[in-house]
Amino acid sequence: MKLGRFPRAAIGVVASLLSVMAAAQSGSQGGLNIPENIQFVGKQDPAVRKATAIVNGEVITESDIDHRLALLLGPNRTQVPAEEIPRARAQVLRGLIDEFAGGETLQLAAARWKASILRPIQRRLREMRLNERFPGERSADIVVRLAGHRMAESRRRGRELYWEEAMASFAAVPRAGAPAA
Repeated sequence: MKLGRFPRAAIGVVASLLSVMAAAQSGSQGGLNIPENIQFVGKQDPAVRKATAIVNGEVITESDIDHRLALLLGPNRTQVPAEEIPRARAQVLRGLIDEFAGGETLQLAAARWKASILRPIQRRLREMRLNERFPGERSADIVVRLAGHRMAESRRRGRELYWEEAMASFAAVPRAGAPAA
């Protein structure tokens, strides 16, 4: 099955969230022995790019750490006290190491999500014949539409909807340009 940009991105986001949640629940660092007190040694010259860490053949540089730290601080450039910057940089480095080391974990989480959530929803859409309301569209795109409908309905009702409720509500909404059933 070939996925478009948005479904692929959605799977990536969900997979990364699942892996973060799994890591937080297990309290482990994926078998890596990363010290809690990472120290940056020596004077840093921005003109010289050196490897800070090499994980699974991927190089993590000071520039990678700086860019990620800038993303974390946000567009408002949240003020961080000077004494906290080394700790924040160490935390960013640990996160980057986990990301590079956890590539297979993310793939496994994505596969689990696909098997436990995406496939059953697609199967149920076919059973309810909702896929016929969107001729020519891939089932993954219909699931994205359903997810958007579910979020909108959840906001409207003031509570989160179960997928089954969202599908029933989605089926009841007349589609523009479609013949009435």
